[in-house]
Amino acid sequence: SLPKEVTIGTITDLSGPDAQTCYNRIGGLQVAVSEADKLASDHGDVLHLEVLDTGGNSAAAARDVRTLKRMAASVIAAPCGSDANLEAVNTAAAANHLPVISAQWVPGSHTPWIWQTDLNPTAEGVSLAQRMQQTGVTSAMIVRGSTAYDNEEAAAAAEEFNRLGIPSTTKQISAALAAQLPQLNPNSILVVANPTEAKGFLDTLGNNYQSWKPANGILGCSLLMDNSYINSGGMLFRIGGIDLASDIDTFGGGPIYYAILLRNRYPGIMPTFDGVHSFMAGFVAVTALYDGGGHPSPTSLTRILGSDFHNWSFSKSYFLSLNHGGGGASYITYFVTTYMDPSILPYNNSAVPQSDMSATSHEGVWLNQGGFVQATPFLAVTDPGGQ
Repeated sequence: SLPKEVTIGTITDLSGPDAQTCYNRIGGLQVAVSEADKLASDHGDVLHLEVLDTGGNSAAAARDVRTLKRMAASVIAAPCGSDANLEAVNTAAAANHLPVISAQWVPGSHTPWIWQTDLNPTAEGVSLAQRMQQTGVTSAMIVRGSTAYDNEEAAAAAEEFNRLGIPSTTKQISAALAAQLPQLNPNSILVVANPTEAKGFLDTLGNNYQSWKPANGILGCSLLMDNSYINSGGMLFRIGGIDLASDIDTFGGGPIYYAILLRNRYPGIMPTFDGVHSFMAGFVAVTALYDGGGHPSPTSLTRILGSDFHNWSFSKSYFLSLNHGGGGASYITYFVTTYMDPSILPYNNSAVPQSDMSATSHEGVWLNQGGFVQATPFLAVTDPGGQ
């Protein structure tokens, strides 16, 4: 018999304010689906990715879910856009019994049909506080952005600091706050915000770093772990003045595999952390379809997602734990930033012998952009001791 066409849908903002992020996410999802299709990963059925653009409109996002339902899509993978758009997608998908495998957490979306593959903000907030305790902080200033995600993560960190007996205060992020820090003189700073909101604060902090810095350092949440942001985020990143959390090991097999596939399919398009996250969500989707025999019903697929991904990893570079109550990325690691000019790297310099390349490339440059040095092994986000 002829193979069936199995549709994986995504709903994304390709013409609104989140367009660049969403293009990056689409690239990761496309290479995951196309590679699985090439490898006949769905029992010989043909995998088709249907991309619908919301234009940044929540009503369009809900309408697109109904369109995918009429197309008999098996799953929605890595939808992208504002919190409001994603909430519209999740609400409509749950109402239409269509599973969603999301690479972008939306606080409050924990229906039986919604599966998150990035870090739960509460779990990350707890882990960030534990990490700072391990580095010897005596008090902490939590600087948060304005989104629901930021609020949830900052609140979890504050609660964990309290449990650990570490005094903390929470402030709204702004460049004006950064200018006041020498007078406020916090012992340590935890930044919980996205790159756009954090930029003014971190720029000001970096410019003043030589005259003042917190005694026990600065830690940034995983939202700031962005390879292009490392080289455009100002002096603080260039001098290694901030550590960053991540649920992705940038030097592991998964991210490198994604980068190779993306460059082969779209020469000139640079891989990104947004792309890696949607790549992982895409592979979760195709793996679940395979486990269901190729074309499982939405109810069967939901049951598979809740039972087959308790301790799933991609090449030991990303870890996921899903259960019937939700879940998300299950391990976290920490990186120190370091600026490296790509033009002087050994693998870009024909004068450097091949045998000498590993001396620099293991130092932490990912994809010829931001430089990182991994500071810890992967730590379970649910382990209070971080062991």
